[in-house]
Amino acid sequence: MRRVLVVGCLLGLVAAGCGWARPRFDSGNSGATPFETKIGAANVASLTKSFSVASATPSVIPAFVVARNHIYVDGSPLRAYAADGKNGCVASVCSPQWTTTFGGAPDVIGSTLYLGTAAFDADGNIGCTGAPKSCAARWLDDNSGIPTGPVDAGALHFSYGGYSFHSTEQIYLLGHPSPETPACIAAFSGAACPSSWQTFLGGGPSGGTTAVPAVVGGVVYAIYGPVGVNGGSLFAFDGTNAAAPKLWTAALPGPPTRSVVVSGGVVVTGYNAPNGEQLAGFDATGTTGCSGSPKVCTPLWETDAVSGATSAAPALANGILYRSIGSQLRAYDAHGVTNCSGSPKVCFPLWKATVGPNVSAPAVANGLVYVSSSDGTVEAFDAAGIAQCSATTRVCSALWDTNVGAAAGAIEVDNGRVYVPAANGTVSVYALP
Repeated sequence: MRRVLVVGCLLGLVAAGCGWARPRFDSGNSGATPFETKIGAANVASLTKSFSVASATPSVIPAFVVARNHIYVDGSPLRAYAADGKNGCVASVCSPQWTTTFGGAPDVIGSTLYLGTAAFDADGNIGCTGAPKSCAARWLDDNSGIPTGPVDAGALHFSYGGYSFHSTEQIYLLGHPSPETPACIAAFSGAACPSSWQTFLGGGPSGGTTAVPAVVGGVVYAIYGPVGVNGGSLFAFDGTNAAAPKLWTAALPGPPTRSVVVSGGVVVTGYNAPNGEQLAGFDATGTTGCSGSPKVCTPLWETDAVSGATSAAPALANGILYRSIGSQLRAYDAHGVTNCSGSPKVCFPLWKATVGPNVSAPAVANGLVYVSSSDGTVEAFDAAGIAQCSATTRVCSALWDTNVGAAAGAIEVDNGRVYVPAANGTVSVYALP
């Protein structure tokens, strides 16, 4: 039996001051923080570059998260910097406070930093030595499936695990105890946290498409689509039950895209339709549009199809779905009412904006939505689609913009700072004067 795939997952409950501790902020992958209050529409135009930090791998857009007063920047090895640009920074250029023994896309849960299948002390104290300081893993996966995040109300964190049996790739969703439970704390001696939850998603000769699961209220939402098959499935499981009972499923009419987002009672995922990519919204409770035993759900609504373009992960906040596709940012009514009609119901944008090629996944904070693009453009828009928006065309222009000088990736916003990763291996940080 050979391990072929492990994808890390999400932080369950984020408390004020904890930061944007994983790439889509919370266990629902919402892409939205409710805790940012310092930057808003009235002052965003005054943002200026404060400092920058560098990945140990200089030629790619680094994965990073902000938590516990640190910026954790992926590379070989990962580097941890002061999040405020003060400690270890001279003339807006910063040196790492400490590094790990290797790299990986970071997630932070409590006081634990996860890099793929390894766990480190997130504060850079335990297991750290030398000058400059380097930190060793507190445990390593021994092939039993330790992932990064997330923690949810069910006290489990989830990942995908792929195993090869002969010529068929079998894809499972794996659940593990919270990293702060006694069983996992005991594993600091070098053993792995035991797997406590597993369910089969599907398989095929060439594997399949999965996405980082969304976990809300103990329910785990996951997708799977076999390679070479024109379709896929959305699943909802009871993640608090070791038997992992399936609550409901939905058939996707095309191959799924790599995103699952849950917020405000709606779960959104995407698929490739014959006329272009679409997003579909479902009742997260498995009630409206759902019937039968076993229960099968149909979409509450679908977005318009966009051909010749690829979507980034969407964001959901305050009843609005934010969709980055191609060179555009588009906003939709997440409840399928305004600008939605027909049967099946199709929704069209409440407003839209042109940003640049390959728009990044949106980040929503304090009434603003931030995006970037592969030409280095970074922009912030009124999330409600009112300020700097035409009342007739519903086309919006930015309230703030800058350029980082290289292809830019998904933004994080925390504690009055905007963090922008770029393909030159840096994360540029913008702040109010």
